[in-house]
Amino acid sequence: LAADDVDINREILESLLRKRGAQVVCAEDGSQAVDQVSLHGAGHFDIVLMDVQMPVMDGLEATRRILELDPRLPVLALTAHALPEEGERCRNAGMVGHVPKPFDAHDMVAAIARHARHGTPRPTAATAPIPMEPPAPRTAAIAAPPLLLQWEQALARCGGQEALLRKLVLKFVDQQASFAERHRANPDHEALRSVVHQFKGTTANLGMPELSARAAALEQALRSDAAGPTTELDGLWSALDATLNTHVTALRDWLSAPVAA
Repeated sequence: LAADDVDINREILESLLRKRGAQVVCAEDGSQAVDQVSLHGAGHFDIVLMDVQMPVMDGLEATRRILELDPRLPVLALTAHALPEEGERCRNAGMVGHVPKPFDAHDMVAAIARHARHGTPRPTAATAPIPMEPPAPRTAAIAAPPLLLQWEQALARCGGQEALLRKLVLKFVDQQASFAERHRANPDHEALRSVVHQFKGTTANLGMPELSARAAALEQALRSDAAGPTTELDGLWSALDATLNTHVTALRDWLSAPVAA
């Protein structure tokens, strides 16, 4: 069971795990994750991958409720915060460990194998695991991705599926090109922190470290600022928007490049 409130992140998780032979059920928030455990009953799921910061119900509360339904079900936190207090909060909620975001594909698989109740799944003819080998060298028929994209790391998170990664990058460009324009005027800093946090995690998973770092700086400033818009916030929004525009332009050029049959 994998719970994450961002659709791109869910697709990445599901693709990686299915390529490794797992059966995956996804939830969009903590409440849906609890509902899935309640629906299927104790003993059905081998492990839960739980994003910590989600709307409706966060991962900590969801974990507590899930463990009331199935006390022996291991819950593994997915968190972008490496602070000791975050780890303590996860342990207090009953989580067995955590995987930092953006996750490393090998670390994710190893953590699941270490904590899953029934161990790694047995391969079948339809779901035999595919070894996580380094991606094959790119052919000249496909344009090389722009340097601002950490292609190899993002590709590994997508189970080595180049078509899926290109689809997710296209979805990101279509959905988020006007991110700053849509959100920067919102006076609700708590709501802004949530959307900026989502943006930070998605860009990290898609291999855009510079853009993710801009979002992280903005998220931190929103966390510490209780008043209205400030010069610092305006500067951070402008920096994020400029970096986003650079990414969108380069990624659109790459995605529109012809690919030989």
